[in-house]
Amino acid sequence: MNSLSLKSFNRFEAREDRYDESTFSNINDWETEYYNLTLDFDFSKNLITGDIILYMHPLKAGVTYLTLDIWDLNITSVSTSSSGALEYTITDPDPALGKALNITTPASQLGSPEYVHIKYTTQAFIAGSWLKPEQTAGKKMDYFFTQCQSIYCRNLAPLQDTPAVKSKYHVDIITEPKFVSRVSGNLTQEGIQNGKKVTSFDMDIPVESYLLAVAIGDLAEKKVGDRTYVITEPSMLDKAAEELDQLEDSLIKAEKYLTPYIWGDYKILILPPSFPFGGMENPLLTFASPTIIVGDKSSVDVATHEIAHSWTGNLVTNMNWENFWLNEGFTVFTERKVTKMNRGEVFYKVAAKLGNFSMVAAMEGYGWNHSYSSLTPIMNGANPDDSYSEIPYEKGFQFITYLESLVGEDLFQKFYQGYVTEFKYKSLTVDDMKNSYIKFVQGNFSSSKATELLAQIEWDKWIYEPGLPPVTLDFETEEYNDAVGLAHDYIKGAGKVSPDDREEYHTWFVTLKGIFLATLLDHKDIITSDIVNLIGKDLNIASEINAEILYLWYQLAIGSGAHSTPYTAETEFLESVGRLKYIQPLYTTLQQVDSQFAVDTYFKFCDLYHPIAQDFLEKALKVSKCSSAKQLTH
Repeated sequence: MNSLSLKSFNRFEAREDRYDESTFSNINDWETEYYNLTLDFDFSKNLITGDIILYMHPLKAGVTYLTLDIWDLNITSVSTSSSGALEYTITDPDPALGKALNITTPASQLGSPEYVHIKYTTQAFIAGSWLKPEQTAGKKMDYFFTQCQSIYCRNLAPLQDTPAVKSKYHVDIITEPKFVSRVSGNLTQEGIQNGKKVTSFDMDIPVESYLLAVAIGDLAEKKVGDRTYVITEPSMLDKAAEELDQLEDSLIKAEKYLTPYIWGDYKILILPPSFPFGGMENPLLTFASPTIIVGDKSSVDVATHEIAHSWTGNLVTNMNWENFWLNEGFTVFTERKVTKMNRGEVFYKVAAKLGNFSMVAAMEGYGWNHSYSSLTPIMNGANPDDSYSEIPYEKGFQFITYLESLVGEDLFQKFYQGYVTEFKYKSLTVDDMKNSYIKFVQGNFSSSKATELLAQIEWDKWIYEPGLPPVTLDFETEEYNDAVGLAHDYIKGAGKVSPDDREEYHTWFVTLKGIFLATLLDHKDIITSDIVNLIGKDLNIASEINAEILYLWYQLAIGSGAHSTPYTAETEFLESVGRLKYIQPLYTTLQQVDSQFAVDTYFKFCDLYHPIAQDFLEKALKVSKCSSAKQLTH
């Protein structure tokens, strides 16, 4: 492990308003400024030997304990440079959130930092996914990757695992020489020591713990722009690079709309199919699902979304998971601003409409009056992932779009740029955002006009009340109406659909096709197998290659009875895709039609899914844990 050098601190002040019920750490007493982490990987045992030195800064004097978040870590020693070995206990305050590592420390003195050195082992069966060669594209070697959001970094290392705390770090990855390692940080050194490869990374901008990311396997890298790179397995590299060759353009447009991009390079790593999300915004190492590599650039907006997180999420961050929409709502807003620059007004509005379908479906799933249908879910000790859905993304986007409509696009851009500048490197609450907007309006309009504008905003309804937004925004276009109209024509009868209508479908971009299918799903109670079979024949849906279309189509086919046991197309899809957005609705639909088949299919393929996906699916299907590995216990 590289030695830590004593560094001067920025001014640290205690913040009593720091609050995150998903962490056990005493974040108002101590703050991690920097940590030095070594992870030594043994793929034969799926075991990581960890060694971390936390450079802690006291926020109060006289504090004699430090609590860190852990989850299934085997702690072997805790010490400090000033006092040697430290006493510690491990408690289990809430099994949905892991455990607490309680360390007795010397009484803190303001201005006197403390080193805490912890050695441990972990199998990282929650934060990480261990893949065998046959589960990879090249099928040459093992593969490991992490997914730390929301609270799973505590399964990789003992940390203040909360978005309320941001830290710099140095990471050393130790592997067999054949592996290529990447971490969310700048690669600084790589070499062989004692027969092992040691690859070192630095993160020089303070970031929250969930942005720590690791990927190890047979990896190759290709530059696609001045600052942009694609990383994946060698057999996929050229295809992925071609698909994502406009990354630099999207990056330029995003920083033109906001502020300069401060992270240096932008690298996106296309993971194996088991990755459970479309993308994850780890700085300098965005992770993305291979489902975005379609061959026609129809799903690259996922990459645009992750680029947008470079400002909102990574630079300006929600203080806690109740305020998650501050990350995602602003990011979707920025993504669609860039999309509008790239693809025009129609594409922007259709994307917003399709997002609204997803939001409504999520609200129906939770229940219209459920707290999780609000922008600020009440956790009550639950794992933050329990409230994860499209709601913070889409309802958040609509709220920010509404705020823009009150002041106009040009002024709102000025507000947004100021917001990023004001809160960069910080974690904030919804009150921080609200006060920033109010202050901006008051500073850019006359007193009477500002009062008039601000009086229109029903803050509590937007932010805290469940269900649909209090204001309906207009995203309709002629193209949207055509897609909805075609769906209704099929519902009404075959004679309503002309050859020209069928031909028009094939000219639509993927999002517009999604509107068509989502409209049909919205009327699934009256969609018959005859209707679905006719649509399949007329529009040749089976030839579609984009998972954004197929997962909607398969829900219709299963629910209507047009497809039946053994659901060949659907099971092939479920075997090849691990992205939750696609597989969770399919399993839910299968469960409604043939519960036993859904359960049997899940256990047939569950080894292929990420632990986070397994947890979501097991809760939805109400089944026991996938038997092949140790899983989440909440």
